[in-house]
Amino acid sequence: MTDPSRPVTGYPATPYAQPSGGHPYSSYPTYTQRQGPYSNAYAARATFIRRFVGAMIALFVIVGCIMLVIWLVLRPKVPDFRLDSLSLTNFNVSSSSQSLSGTWSVGFSVYNPNKKLSIRYEEVVSSIFYRNGFISETRVQPFAQGRKDRNFVNATLSAVNSFVDAPVVRAIEVDRGRGTVSFNVKVLARVQFRNGGWRLRRRLLRVLCRGVAVSVSSNSGSGKLAGGSRGCQVGVLEIISVPSLPSLPSPPRIQLPSMSETITASDSSGSRRQLYIYLAWGTGIFVVLFAVVVLLVYLILRPCRPSFILQDMTVYNFNSSTAPPFALTTKMQVTLSSTNPNSRVGIAYQSGMDIYAVYRDQQITLASLLPGTYQGHKEPVVWSPLLNGDSVPISPLSGEAFAQDLNAGTVMIKIKLDGKVMWKVGTWISGNYHLNVLCTGNIKFGDMIIKGQPTDPCIVEIGL
Repeated sequence: MTDPSRPVTGYPATPYAQPSGGHPYSSYPTYTQRQGPYSNAYAARATFIRRFVGAMIALFVIVGCIMLVIWLVLRPKVPDFRLDSLSLTNFNVSSSSQSLSGTWSVGFSVYNPNKKLSIRYEEVVSSIFYRNGFISETRVQPFAQGRKDRNFVNATLSAVNSFVDAPVVRAIEVDRGRGTVSFNVKVLARVQFRNGGWRLRRRLLRVLCRGVAVSVSSNSGSGKLAGGSRGCQVGVLEIISVPSLPSLPSPPRIQLPSMSETITASDSSGSRRQLYIYLAWGTGIFVVLFAVVVLLVYLILRPCRPSFILQDMTVYNFNSSTAPPFALTTKMQVTLSSTNPNSRVGIAYQSGMDIYAVYRDQQITLASLLPGTYQGHKEPVVWSPLLNGDSVPISPLSGEAFAQDLNAGTVMIKIKLDGKVMWKVGTWISGNYHLNVLCTGNIKFGDMIIKGQPTDPCIVEIGL
């Protein structure tokens, strides 16, 4: 650079003069971290995301807890049905015409076991069968039932010369000869559980009183319930429309499905539904508890990414070719420090982290490997790698810009760090997370060793 007319193309390499004793650059000052506009915007976005995720988790936990408390407090139970009385009059069976006549008066007692829920019964329909043969049905007046209340419901069913199949006629005559005839009584109703202004959706209530024995002699057309009061099977299913019955037409002359098959299918469906309900509640409780644990862990630990500072840049060789193809030769030493801001979370830096220099988005040095290390709570870590690049090709635009920057006396260099880290809490260690650090410094040329000045705080990104 003795000829003033010659353009400046670089700074000559200077010998490496290591001072005696200690680290050669221990006397260099430590640059404090300064907040730039990009860093503030990044921190604001990260804070917003953390708060949004925390609010969503808290909302989910609160809603789940409310649902769980409501279920634990209310816990709706199905009502208890008992058949207390059944009287039969005008009972007659004709084998020649395959017809049946009679009047059945049935009395039920209905008990609501719920302490906090009342029950409303609507569209109540009662029917009577003999084995698989339908005989008659009738509608019952709707009624409401308070908490822990017991109601008595009566239903009268009649059949006049109703057609029945020949096997049913023969079976009734055989039972009648033995002195008792057993019937199946069924009740369908649309029910709704209520607690003040809060109401559950309507469901279908199915009641079956199986094998109700009536004492009937062969010479008499009347009889009464044999064996006293008996309990009935009760199930609550999803709502199914119960057809309104403005008038009761004659029963169709077809054979209905077996009563035992109908109830077996109903019981099986009810058991499956109950199992699904238990599985749903179990899954919901597990999710709520898991969310609570995650929220507590997040609030207690609140892991933050480490902060990086480019403390020093010392350049020993920084030259560029004067004509195309442009190439850049670089030798520098950088001092990069990291601080763990977490008070409960340690950071494990994995071996094989790459650090290199970049000029105008082009890598100008080979990647140097940093050793892995563990960073405890509130603990700093310092690396001072040497970065070398021998005649690294750069684009013509970068070459011309480098010459202009040299004439101006300042060259902006970026230092990039790529690696993997793991979080450590006690004996628990997380999986690997990608660490990307970007630091920027300005190289200002002097007489001997060239020094660099950090321009902005390092940008730190951690992702999966």
